[in-house]
Amino acid sequence: MTKKGFVRLEELAKTCKCLTDDLLHEAASGNLKLSIPFFGAEQQNFHFLAPTHNSVASADLPDSGVFDLHLEDARALIESKSAVVEDIFSPCGKWILTLTPSRLLHISDVVVRIAEAQSFEVGLDLTPSVTDTERSRLLRQIAGMALLIAAENKVYKVGEKPSADAIADAVAPLFDALKNANLKGLGDTNIRTAIRRGLKLLGVA
Repeated sequence: MTKKGFVRLEELAKTCKCLTDDLLHEAASGNLKLSIPFFGAEQQNFHFLAPTHNSVASADLPDSGVFDLHLEDARALIESKSAVVEDIFSPCGKWILTLTPSRLLHISDVVVRIAEAQSFEVGLDLTPSVTDTERSRLLRQIAGMALLIAAENKVYKVGEKPSADAIADAVAPLFDALKNANLKGLGDTNIRTAIRRGLKLLGVA
């Protein structure tokens, strides 16, 4: 990670052995909180998200730090690789800053707070000895099983394609019910990521 309190999204993707797009999709689904480092908060307009939080004084607002992005910003990054950000949120969830002027954000600007990154598990639990060819084959096999599940029940579809979210949500409790099983790397986020990567490799994402 880093001593700055955050890790770049692109660096986190390398650590997790996944694509940056995978992390953006997780963020857009609310599974990973994205942030940006920002300086000069005290010069911006801010307001509280709820009346019960009005005890926070402006003196309590830091003039720099790491501020959270909205889900819609993550979705914009997926679609166009950039986003015009107008509001950023305090990690405490009590107040919001409205940027003046708004800021054009690129994927290279996005970070994840260390605490968030450390609690986020993603990627396949594969050893370094697995070759790219073997990894690709395994992911495509996972995608094939996802296609079968979706074909059997439309609940596991989004349009005509498998829903990685629905399949992962259904499989995760089955894993949780297994006793004395090796479940390392088999969290629902990992399952979603593996399905999406496999479908992309098959050319049906």
